[in-house]
Amino acid sequence: MSDQIKRATRQIRQKENNLHQDLICEQRRRYDAETEQDNEIIRRQLAEGGIDRVVGDLQQLRTNAQNQVNRMLVIITRRQVRIGELLREKFVFQLVIRQRDQNILNLQAQILALQNNPLNMAEGQEPPDDYLDKVIQSWAYLEGHMAVLETANAGDFDNVVKCNILKSMMGGKYAPVPVNNGLVAGNLAINSPDTL
Repeated sequence: MSDQIKRATRQIRQKENNLHQDLICEQRRRYDAETEQDNEIIRRQLAEGGIDRVVGDLQQLRTNAQNQVNRMLVIITRRQVRIGELLREKFVFQLVIRQRDQNILNLQAQILALQNNPLNMAEGQEPPDDYLDKVIQSWAYLEGHMAVLETANAGDFDNVVKCNILKSMMGGKYAPVPVNNGLVAGNLAINSPDTL
């Protein structure tokens, strides 16, 4: 899109330059033709001896030339103003295009993040209580072995460790588990599977 804008701007500038050159050439041709006619009249008048008329004609020629210059300056000024307007429009358009492209990139990044992060997608997701029950049930049949392990490891696998493991599993799949349970009276600490 920006290449099209650049191309269009270049074409506008080229046309403007061509029109400007054509205008100058046409005005110069007219001026030269008028000057030649005036010179011919002056030659005839000089030949006839009408010096007063020649001086008057020369003053008229000077006035005509100044009027032509003034008209050219007005035309050039108008065209320069129009070029400035077109350049401002181009700049604003480029800003709009940049902002649109940035919005597209942001939306694409958000879509990609949503596609690659199923944790944020609640549809079809197992409820947290069901998930926690399954984890605890899978733990239940190992209870006898865990008791032996706890004794052998001097209580390393106690309720706090179990709770921390469950919290990390819940935090990875759902929202992070808070330190205290604000939903029950007393704001109990969540430090065992039962309080979780």
